[in-house]
Amino acid sequence: GQFVGVFEVPGHEVGALVGREPAWRGEPVAVVDHDAPHGVVRWTNERARRAGHEVTGLDRAGGGFATHVGDINDLDLLHRFCRGLDRVYHTAALVQESGAWADFFRVNVLGADSVALVAREHGVREIVHLSSVMVHGFDFPEGVTEEGPLDPADNPYCATKILSEEALLRHHDPGRFDVYLIRPGDVYGPGSVPWTLRPLAMMKRGRWIHADGDHAILNHVYVDNLLDGIDLVVARRASGTPFIITDGVRTTTRAFFGHYERMLGLRPAPNIPRATCWIMGGAPQW
Repeated sequence: GQFVGVFEVPGHEVGALVGREPAWRGEPVAVVDHDAPHGVVRWTNERARRAGHEVTGLDRAGGGFATHVGDINDLDLLHRFCRGLDRVYHTAALVQESGAWADFFRVNVLGADSVALVAREHGVREIVHLSSVMVHGFDFPEGVTEEGPLDPADNPYCATKILSEEALLRHHDPGRFDVYLIRPGDVYGPGSVPWTLRPLAMMKRGRWIHADGDHAILNHVYVDNLLDGIDLVVARRASGTPFIITDGVRTTTRAFFGHYERMLGLRPAPNIPRATCWIMGGAPQW
């Protein structure tokens, strides 16, 4: 299947980014991270700073943009973090192929709820939550939209992303505490581990193969396009409803990753059936 469209705000053209209204209004903003692997944290921070805004960051491991270090469910820390803020970008999530369900629930669901609860108490006006197209599972209908079926897919990441949206919408209070739900596609570009850095590293080591690459579809979105989409959604005050944001094109994984191979000056890797990948050592990571 393919996620159609880039994003749509009622009354405005799909993907109309040229001359868009900036979402930045001079307010203090904050970014909450938890080892997010897609590079959005870095570029959200840099975009805000270039626009002349003061950015506060919370990260589990510290370093980089972080001004506060600690666990996302540490309420005392969150109270210190949220003072004086107008908007919070919530990118924190446990993003991996598998793991203990309790760990996913603690970070992805309880963490999101904790941030929204404390932020609202401190008068924060807006929270932008990065969910995922994976709320629709792995086998979604062709052309699925935001109104399409949600599917936990017996997978802790998919299931807890669905629950995180539900948790945040319980805090939504239009005009007082606006919740923006963003469902990015597969985010690639500088800083993206699963869709840029990891594939490049595997290709350089000769460890890359294309799994059913002429049929598998990547619902990709370049990191700058994602941030432009988020800006437009916030500028149009389209809160309380989810938005899928992708590049809006249908690309096979072989065509997408083939660009990386050419950038590196490598010959195309073998393209083999998915069933063979299972035999060789397990399903490809997503």
